[in-house]
Amino acid sequence: MKKVELIDLCRDYVGQVDKGSTYHPVIVEHMLGRVINTILYEVFSRRVSELDLYTKTFTFDVDDGYVDISSQTQIVQFPGVGDGVRAVYPVENIDVMFYPITIENAARNASMEYMEVDNDIPYMVKNTRVEFISDMSDISQVKMDLVRPFEAYDDDEEFYVPAGQDMVMFGQVLELLMGKPPADLRNDNNPNRR
Repeated sequence: MKKVELIDLCRDYVGQVDKGSTYHPVIVEHMLGRVINTILYEVFSRRVSELDLYTKTFTFDVDDGYVDISSQTQIVQFPGVGDGVRAVYPVENIDVMFYPITIENAARNASMEYMEVDNDIPYMVKNTRVEFISDMSDISQVKMDLVRPFEAYDDDEEFYVPAGQDMVMFGQVLELLMGKPPADLRNDNNPNRR
């Protein structure tokens, strides 16, 4: 289902249940994004491989041994080592493999000799940066499979709702919205009015 269709369905559901209230589409999108990111975390907790359904591949230039993800998109933060970065691979046909590593392990392994001989390149995710630990002078570009938050999807981009989660999502959005006042469309800022 396209992102815009999902937002419209959610607005329709909220309008039917919370009669008389109208919410701006941006507010509904934001609340839906919060709920979906929670669902993505639940998917991550159950079975990490299911996150592959929510990835999109991006090509990045490598600049001084790091990539700035925020130049093209955002990622969902997960408690795992690679966060929302599911895979990294070179654009050129080079025999190299990338694998995620923690900051702690990077500091511990920095002085080890095998890092200079091995074709495997560890990387660590720091917020919106992916830093490569080994020499990247031969690699100018990498591709990355990233899990993005709902807000980062284009309106006409497909978003896969996990089976049986659509009504759960809409109900959670409704709960979040009911904690906020509905849009006030009446101009009652007149000081002469009682």
